[in-house]
Amino acid sequence: MNETEARIERLVALSDNHRDELGQHLATLEQQAQWVDRGYNFYREWSPVLTSASSLAALFLARRRKGAGSFMATAATAVQSGMKLWNLWRNWRGGK
Repeated sequence: MNETEARIERLVALSDNHRDELGQHLATLEQQAQWVDRGYNFYREWSPVLTSASSLAALFLARRRKGAGSFMATAATAVQSGMKLWNLWRNWRGGK
């Protein structure tokens, strides 16, 4: 075996070592980053529901207030709630 072939074998062995090390790092990173996937999936599945629930809660809180701007605040919140519920319904029906 000449010097060039020996060098190629050393480079291939070094490349294999680096590939194995990179695979181990990626496996560790994947395990550590699973919570990001779970959080993103939770957000995608529940964000329309949570948005609508918070909008409805704001509607009920606006209804409890007394004062000059109470009616307008309630009306604005009701419109926002209706729009969010309509989007939730449309997205839910679109998924079926």
